[in-house]
Amino acid sequence: MAHEINQPLSAIATFAQSGSRWLRRPNPDIEEALSCLRQIDENARRAGDIIRNFRELTRIEQVERRTSLDLKKLTQEAIAIVNFGEYSGKVEIQRAMGGEYP
Repeated sequence: MAHEINQPLSAIATFAQSGSRWLRRPNPDIEEALSCLRQIDENARRAGDIIRNFRELTRIEQVERRTSLDLKKLTQEAIAIVNFGEYSGKVEIQRAMGGEYP
């Protein structure tokens, strides 16, 4: 879990530093800085989702009863984790029936 949370937190730090550099230039690029802020927001939400999902998995009442899973969402989250950080470019993901995942 620490690895999964570290990814969006590292991205947040990187985009914060980048946005700060865009604003400190002699001619600040506001659009680039705003893009960095959007990325910070997106990664903060992603980290929150990871923590929320982990909490749901560890609740005793959740473990004791059966729950349905949204396999598409689960797959998309797994792909997002694999496509970011140390695994990026090292893992190939294919559909069993052909085609590619979005």
